Amino acid sequence: MWCMAPIKSNGSQFIYSHVILPWFLKNETKIDAAFKRGQNLVDEGLNEAEKLAREKAAEAMTSKND
Repeated sequence: MWCMAPIKSNGSQFIYSHVILPWFLKNETKIDAAFKRGQNLVDEGLNEAEKLAREKAAEAMTSKND
């Protein structure tokens, strides 16, 4: 009930400001690094997929001409 109470300093505000935000600020660089690693993996996967798609398209064009 306290988390949903229609008051300025309800439980959800307290939990955010005293638990979640301090933990986030303490671990911000680790979180950013994890997101960056994830983005790099996605970029590598997309680059590999593009490379394979180009190769397969070239093979398909070559086999049509034969």
